[in-house]
Amino acid sequence: MDKETIYEVVGVTAFDVEYDLVVLELSGEGTPLPLGDSNKVQIGDPVVAVGYPSGKYKVTAGNVHGIRNSDNLIGTTAKISVGNSGGPLLNDKGEVIGINSRTGKYSLAVPSNILKALLTRTGSPEPLAQWQKRDKIQASVYYREGEARFNDGEYTKAITHFDNAILHNPKHVYAYNWRGRAKYQLGKSKAEQGDVSEAQKLYHAAIEDWTQTIKMNPVFTDAYNDRGRAQTYLGRFKADQGDMTEAQRFYQAAINDYTRSIKIDPNYTFPHYYRGLTRIVLGQSIADIGNITEAQQLYQEAIDDFTYVIQLNPEDTDTYNNRGSAKSNLAESKAEQGNVVEAQQLYQEAIADYTKAININPEYVRAYNNRGIAKKALGQHEAAEIDFKKVKELEADN
Repeated sequence: MDKETIYEVVGVTAFDVEYDLVVLELSGEGTPLPLGDSNKVQIGDPVVAVGYPSGKYKVTAGNVHGIRNSDNLIGTTAKISVGNSGGPLLNDKGEVIGINSRTGKYSLAVPSNILKALLTRTGSPEPLAQWQKRDKIQASVYYREGEARFNDGEYTKAITHFDNAILHNPKHVYAYNWRGRAKYQLGKSKAEQGDVSEAQKLYHAAIEDWTQTIKMNPVFTDAYNDRGRAQTYLGRFKADQGDMTEAQRFYQAAINDYTRSIKIDPNYTFPHYYRGLTRIVLGQSIADIGNITEAQQLYQEAIDDFTYVIQLNPEDTDTYNNRGSAKSNLAESKAEQGNVVEAQQLYQEAIADYTKAININPEYVRAYNNRGIAKKALGQHEAAEIDFKKVKELEADN
């Protein structure tokens, strides 16, 4: 059985607030793990994450999923949890190629080369209690607490912590980004409660935070994507209020943000998906004022966006459903122009997409409903009624 060894912290010799890294000088001696070259990491490489969550050692295996352009963090499928932070991410040679940082859809790790660079800047140890009083360190503490509150759904409290983080460090880019997310979530909640006016204020406030984030980090892909989503929602509000000119302005601004994100990271599916959705609603609003040709172009561009997402993720039911919707919209506009054969072909393709979504998820209500509408447009009334009946059954069950 391994003998427990307790090391006393002498002090802090170097730190990097942006990557949440601290180099501590400890009393006693130990055997360091070898540092690998994170620049050589490739998508698909096997990795192992080591940590100490909940007071127990945990080792999880996975693969490298990608490296985010916005902050250079390594994304992996090796599942980590609270307590893993600061632990090593090892390659198949036992080398440290990352420091576990945070979790989400994918686990994230700071590249080992960032740590190597930090180690070259080490100096005399500063007492831990003294170091903790630094403004930037106080900002980091508030930021982490804000993240925790956000993850617990306490968005108002999260905003207060992010406010304090920014007060201590006005250049804390992540505090601005996450404060924007907290305001966005509050806006969604207000919209669901029917308070559209307050929702709009919160979306505008969130956009201001993401704009500040982008000023400080022009390649922050998530900030472009989140700002785009807020602008899409603001466009929908304006459309509901009958202000189509303002609605279209917001839709186009959202599309521009998704496009900027794609230029930074072409393989990031999120902006392709939401750009496709926004192109559909922009196309619908343009079609409503009689500009059919431009609307058709937007529908086709939406189809192209969804096709790209499907190529990277062939089991994404929402994307099949939404590609079907784009094809149905395009078919309807072709029918209005008298292009019956082309419209029928597009409806058939839309039905195939809805069917694919249903095959993956047999309880996908929206896909049944959309497929029924497409079948009805083709004159397949009995088949359409079967789909509509299925919708009622699933809604009753749920």
